[in-house]
Amino acid sequence: MTLSRKVKGISTTAIVAIIAVLVVVAGLYWYFTLPPPPPTLIWGTTDSVEMTIDPSQAYDFFGWCIIQQTGLTLVEIR
Repeated sequence: MTLSRKVKGISTTAIVAIIAVLVVVAGLYWYFTLPPPPPTLIWGTTDSVEMTIDPSQAYDFFGWCIIQQTGLTLVEIR
């Protein structure tokens, strides 16, 4: 007569927990080993974009500000 024993394996909850821990560890490793992004300068306005950089044709405040910032040291307006 053979005796059969009930062998218990790992529960489903334990398997899910192990997979979740592995995913979190892999995500953290991936996040901290990424190279830093290059510095980016974003420059613009939320208003309409000027079609020219001629100061005499700057008809709105934001366009005038852009022209002043880019050409203030290049020309003198009197």
